[in-house]
Amino acid sequence: RELSERGAMARGCLLAALVAARAAATNEYSHACGRQGFVDLRFDIYDGTLRDEDLFSDSDAYCILTVSNVTKYSALAINNNGPVYDEFFLFGCQELGANVSMTCYDYDTYDADDLIFDAVHV
Repeated sequence: RELSERGAMARGCLLAALVAARAAATNEYSHACGRQGFVDLRFDIYDGTLRDEDLFSDSDAYCILTVSNVTKYSALAINNNGPVYDEFFLFGCQELGANVSMTCYDYDTYDADDLIFDAVHV
């Protein structure tokens, strides 16, 4: 499958998350779900270096993870262009090859949140 990306990359955060998502499809996890062609999917976010989207301070970053029709949100890393999330998200029983997306935003109090990057694994 192909990885398409728009915007600036937060490489550490994105690569760790996609590697963890792929690791869920290994034999170690392939029978946990109990259904042929499905896996129990765990998505890990570690850290990353982000593009600064704030005018007067560093970014206030958070990420949105979506697998199939399930969406989960990371913590908000306030005033930090190098956030360390060290979070994991369980998406339960998912079909192998399910669409996985990760989008990170800079939270803004008075305006729409700014896109830092997004990535889709289809």
